[in-house]
Amino acid sequence: FDRLQKEYPLEKQDSPNLQQNNAGEHVQREVKRAPLMTAGTVKALVKKMGFTALLPCQAQCYRGIFNRRDVILHSRTGSGKTLAYALPIFERHLILGTGPSSNLHGPFVLIFLFSNVLAVQTKGVLGRIYPKLNICVAGFDDLSTDRCDVLIGTVQSMDEAIRGSEHTGGARGLKRRRGTAKGSEEMDEASGDTEDGADDSEEERLDDKQGATEGDTCRGALVSAADVRVVVVDEVDLTLGPRFSNIGRRMRNLLKFVRKANGSLNENLLTDFRTHQYVLCGATIPNWVVKAGFLGVKKYYYQLVTVGTAKLPNKLQSYSMYCPHATRVEAAAQLITRENFGRMIVFGTGKQIARLGVALAAERAKLSFRVLDPSKGDL
Repeated sequence: FDRLQKEYPLEKQDSPNLQQNNAGEHVQREVKRAPLMTAGTVKALVKKMGFTALLPCQAQCYRGIFNRRDVILHSRTGSGKTLAYALPIFERHLILGTGPSSNLHGPFVLIFLFSNVLAVQTKGVLGRIYPKLNICVAGFDDLSTDRCDVLIGTVQSMDEAIRGSEHTGGARGLKRRRGTAKGSEEMDEASGDTEDGADDSEEERLDDKQGATEGDTCRGALVSAADVRVVVVDEVDLTLGPRFSNIGRRMRNLLKFVRKANGSLNENLLTDFRTHQYVLCGATIPNWVVKAGFLGVKKYYYQLVTVGTAKLPNKLQSYSMYCPHATRVEAAAQLITRENFGRMIVFGTGKQIARLGVALAAERAKLSFRVLDPSKGDL
């Protein structure tokens, strides 16, 4: 925290991919000396959250996100990914941006999550550190009256808040009409698509056209996307997946609307002048996320899957072993029966837990175990 509070020369850059203008001359950039983290944030982290330093994944990608790079953060569950992207984004906004008391027309950051429960939980965590920022959850908070600095929600709720429910409903109706006209031919095309070639299908090109034409005339929008500077997709494999699903196509059309709203996409420009950055987080990063061009062009990959054990208690040990997918149940039964771990909780799919119960019963180990079945109300 002492190093983060030192002053460094920082560039107040409006575009993360701003290099040169069309004449080949370098653009004059505004440079100022400022810390990387405010004293108020450090005080909140130390007193409210009990931090003594940043966690490994937070420290590793702090400068990259702060400098507005497109970042992929690949780290295990519970390693602190929420604050890993929130701290540098919010600190840059407070230090180099316009601050929380500015007259913004809309949020400066969009955070996409896969469930409303996680959205409310994320709002609670960020609200403890940044109480002066207005953090809203799409679909829960009143966005028509309250000023919104940070907008959190699922792809569906964010799409309805930014583009409007009437526009999204019209798009779904068009897709249904197009689906009935094509019939089985479209189903055969969809079944033959590969993971890497999904972006080139005719259906997605029609979706892009629909999102581009109706995006300017949508009704019922509650939030303006004119001031969006950061797009965060947390748990990207669950939020947009599996693979490149309809949610992913809806997300791409929404991002195209955002690019038009904040001035990134202009018909007079040969290339996009992007004014926002992308931050993708998750414990699992599929290949299609890395290759997706609509989620950032040149993404810096921080692969920190095995780090983050600093949050574990001192007396808790961590074991790591190579285990192929086909032998997971056998390896779990071996660990449980041959080692004396005491009381244990085992998580897995229904089939895996059932196989594990059979294996433990066959071992005749001196263990008492119970399998919880959510469908029967055991939880």
